[in-house]
Amino acid sequence: MKKIFLFILILWQVNSFAQVEIPTLKNWANDFSNTLNGSELNYLNNDLKQFADSTSNQVVLLMIPTLNDYPIEMFAYETATKNKIGTKENNNGILFIIAKNDKKLRIEVGYGLEGALPDALCGSILRNEVRPYFKQGEYFEGIKAGINAIKAATVGEYKAPPKEKNKSKFKGFSSFIIIIIFIIIS
Repeated sequence: MKKIFLFILILWQVNSFAQVEIPTLKNWANDFSNTLNGSELNYLNNDLKQFADSTSNQVVLLMIPTLNDYPIEMFAYETATKNKIGTKENNNGILFIIAKNDKKLRIEVGYGLEGALPDALCGSILRNEVRPYFKQGEYFEGIKAGINAIKAATVGEYKAPPKEKNKSKFKGFSSFIIIIIFIIIS
């Protein structure tokens, strides 16, 4: 009985993932969520095309309303693969994907650029450059900041801000004092 239940559960999971359609991307900047206006899309398309022409690195933006519970990692990989982002010989494509309603972001990087854009740096770009604008509803500004950071990273010019260190040297000490006081009072 357990095996049948497990089989049905696996089938259900596979079926739920199969319902997401991987889009065909026709531009450098693709907005299926209708968030960006025409002039913003034109700006991004021109900027990304100019970057590709000058470096051969291809950055493509995809903004969708939702992933329908599909894992963003799988969706990003499948979208980048289906659309052949990057050159075949250099595998130097980058997909910047935004699932607006899900509040999920990802930078999918081709193998040829993983040295310049490791996962940790991609996470830093999303956290420090993109999300602050998105929290204020300024999607275009956040996308521009993210794309500028991605472009800078591919040529070694973007450095993640240093992590904030715990400023209190006495954090553990104050807990220790409270425990001592509690013991004395008891």
